[in-house]
Amino acid sequence: DREITATLPDDTPPGLFDLTVTVRWPAQDAERSFRSPRSVMVMEEFPADPVFATWGHLDTQGQYQAQYLRELVCIANLAGADMILMAAACNPAYVAGALADAQMPFAVNFGNHQFPGHEQWFGPQEGAIDFGETLCVLNRSLPWHEETAQAEALLAARAGTRIKVINAF
Repeated sequence: DREITATLPDDTPPGLFDLTVTVRWPAQDAERSFRSPRSVMVMEEFPADPVFATWGHLDTQGQYQAQYLRELVCIANLAGADMILMAAACNPAYVAGALADAQMPFAVNFGNHQFPGHEQWFGPQEGAIDFGETLCVLNRSLPWHEETAQAEALLAARAGTRIKVINAF
């Protein structure tokens, strides 16, 4: 539920890394570290012709959903996908746990499965994720009958982007 800007050294090798952030409260003489496992993907360049693993509304519930999602992540890893696009997800904790072993970046939206606090886990209901100047993913959780002006503006602002993908439910 916080946003930070992190700068990595230029010699950081490609790969998947944990993110650890230390927050200090000088007035209370306190500090705490927060760790987000496997949450930073460093790439030299996103592939020119990316392969996406995608899935949407799953007719699964509870713990079975988390286990099924883990299987889909294993398949995406084995297939060598460059990115996972998941739409109409359910419980954010199950989704986060299931995606923990993903070896590629992912975008998740909750579509008609809105869950309290989902934005704190996976970002706003509508936004764009840029991967350099080549690829942009419009991640849209809003229902089909909602206004599309923001989506249109996000895509128009990226007119020079070669690949534009819409991840929506």
